Amino acid sequence: MSVMILKFIGFKVLTIMKFDKTKIDMVYLWCDGSDASFIKRKQMYIREENKMNKLSVGDIRFYDNDELKYSLRSLEQNAPWIRHVYIVTDRQAPKWLNTSYDKVTVIDHSDIMPKNNIPCFNSSFIERYIAFIPGLSEYFLYGNDDTFFGEKVTPSFFYDSGKPIVRVKYFNGDSRYYDYEDLVKLRDRVSFWGVSVLNSWKMLFKQYGLQHQQLFELHHNIDSFVRSDYIEAYERYQPFLMLSQNRFRDTSDYQRLLFSLDASFQNRAVIKLEKQYSRLRKYLFWLKPLKLDGYCIQDKPLSLLALSFIHPKLFCINNSDRTVASHKILEKRFLEKRFPNKSFFEK
Repeated sequence: MSVMILKFIGFKVLTIMKFDKTKIDMVYLWCDGSDASFIKRKQMYIREENKMNKLSVGDIRFYDNDELKYSLRSLEQNAPWIRHVYIVTDRQAPKWLNTSYDKVTVIDHSDIMPKNNIPCFNSSFIERYIAFIPGLSEYFLYGNDDTFFGEKVTPSFFYDSGKPIVRVKYFNGDSRYYDYEDLVKLRDRVSFWGVSVLNSWKMLFKQYGLQHQQLFELHHNIDSFVRSDYIEAYERYQPFLMLSQNRFRDTSDYQRLLFSLDASFQNRAVIKLEKQYSRLRKYLFWLKPLKLDGYCIQDKPLSLLALSFIHPKLFCINNSDRTVASHKILEKRFLEKRFPNKSFFEK
């Protein structure tokens, strides 16, 4: 990647990195919650830290239904230009993974995270460190193992002249403008996860002196980043992030939204507000085609049925506390039908 040095100020060199669309990596978080050693570690720290909230320690949060295998099939089919794939995990690797394939690397938590925070069962915390993966490209995509490339996409879908496109929707579906005091009041009216979004916005309000602001949340799908900007934001907020080092999900967490929106306030990212359809409209797609960059499943049986007919660029099959075993069976059948061809990532 060519670099043009602009000027030297003190000890800091300011650079412009020329965008190279052939050097974009993909990062996944993955775990197998049914692995005996994983269960033993998890149960030990649940007892030690007295964590009983189902939303943070429930087994469905760690259930592996081979989603990553199908996500990699979708990547090979629809985003073959991805240079390299990094799978971040804790002392595990998928049994089906072809680890000799030169396009994939398994990254252990110990390679990027502070040792005293391992084991960690909190994706919001782990995400802080993904930019520190050794060898990671300056430009990278990130997704959980339940996110998929639904259709052919190009680098321009994720980057605009080298700037990450940050796909967002209104927080809680509300387009009103809020001030800092409103963030405090909202805490009691939003979900467990929503509180961590508000925590991130509180940080941004303070950092950028925001007065009245529409609140966004990420589109819950595959996101794009610039590594140097990610690390710069991590260092900027590090004194506050150090106060929130939760092994399990907690209401004092911060979301990766912080890194994306910080880049936008620095004019280093492009905000794109995703078009939102009502739940009813999503299921009446045959009346008029939906134009979707991304689709996140809400009600699994109905959404999986809808996804059999619609073709968003990206989609996420998200688990919640309402997900049951029968839903996972339907999901596996759907994924095998949608992505039936074995990829080079598999043995």
